[in-house]
Amino acid sequence: MVKNELLECLLREKEARHSNGVIYYYTQTKMAYNSNRFEGNRLSEDQVREIFLKNTILSSNNIPVDINDIIKTINHFNAFDYMLEIAREPLTEKVIKKFHFLLNRGTICEYTKDRIEAYINNQNMESILSEYAINILLEKYNTLIKKSLHNLIEFYMQFEMIHPFKEGNGKVGRLILFKECLNSGIMPFIIMKDFRLYYKREINDYEKKKRYLNEICLLSQDQYRTICKYFQII
Repeated sequence: MVKNELLECLLREKEARHSNGVIYYYTQTKMAYNSNRFEGNRLSEDQVREIFLKNTILSSNNIPVDINDIIKTINHFNAFDYMLEIAREPLTEKVIKKFHFLLNRGTICEYTKDRIEAYINNQNMESILSEYAINILLEKYNTLIKKSLHNLIEFYMQFEMIHPFKEGNGKVGRLILFKECLNSGIMPFIIMKDFRLYYKREINDYEKKKRYLNEICLLSQDQYRTICKYFQII
């Protein structure tokens, strides 16, 4: 179990805007880089750090930089900050939508209709079913008094299966996982891009291979725990 020290440290460092050598800087840059990489972002880890520290970016070997990659990186920083601020609050549809909005603000995706919103205008049955499925999933999840890592992974996988947004479901889901770990006293984790092939295979074949995702999360949890110990957070 993880006490509130980690969350309190992250919030404290967020307010002070610490940079090198502390857990907030490490988590922000590692998570933004790796989570966006899963979705096709082409920025290097050095470029992500440069954006976080100096709000600037240098092109690597004269390779053009996609402006959407930059915006999505900055958006992830902001979404992570919001996640820390509401980490102790219950997980709701409103929170999920806010994650998606923050992650996609100012990008091409922002100007497309999200399926989770479309039901309001009665646009299609798929949208209505997605909305209904999310509400059922949240209702079932929030009845759990004491949540385990297994419960969190189950929620995440079902969220991915519902696939409520046209894009960005993975990034939203990974923020949910981090938030709910903090809220449940569980060591959070960052899934590194090196696990991409195993991770994507798991998403596509959950019922047969869910043990792979459990193993990935446990290994990622061990990696983050080691970092927390290095920074003397726990």
